[in-house]
Amino acid sequence: MDIYEPVIAEMRAQIEECQRVIVTLEMMRTKAAAAGNSPSAVASPSQQNGQPNFTNDAFFGMTIGDAAKKYLTAIKRTATARAITDALLAGGFKSAAKNFVESVRSILSRNPTFVLVNGEFGLAEWYPGRKAAPPKKNGGTSLEQDEAEDEELSPEKAFGKASIALPLPSLQ
Repeated sequence: MDIYEPVIAEMRAQIEECQRVIVTLEMMRTKAAAAGNSPSAVASPSQQNGQPNFTNDAFFGMTIGDAAKKYLTAIKRTATARAITDALLAGGFKSAAKNFVESVRSILSRNPTFVLVNGEFGLAEWYPGRKAAPPKKNGGTSLEQDEAEDEELSPEKAFGKASIALPLPSLQ
């Protein structure tokens, strides 16, 4: 078994994702030039009835975390997972999840960029004094406790649990 193959496959997948983002940005730039607008005019939401009105491709090609952050930044207030999900889908986010609301809720709950306040998600930067989540009851620890215990960053933390520690060649 080639131990490098999974790493190479993961890197190729990341390159493909970057290429999709580049294509999306180029399409947005072309649309803006054709309409005679600046690129920022296409990327930012318009306002309708005091609420942001995103175009049908505003979240296309984005991660759930990035799209949710863009949405929350635009509305400038906390929102439920259902409201975020509805906005992402209306803004062109594509998902094959059977329960997209629960997927969004799960991803945002684990992302340190977001905090849960009174049942709604907000950006952590809006709550600078908020303490980190307490340790899990099942014996797990919070990310801050993990980092305090391990001064050295492991490959699993740096690249995810699917990563493989590859042997380094000898320098002799």
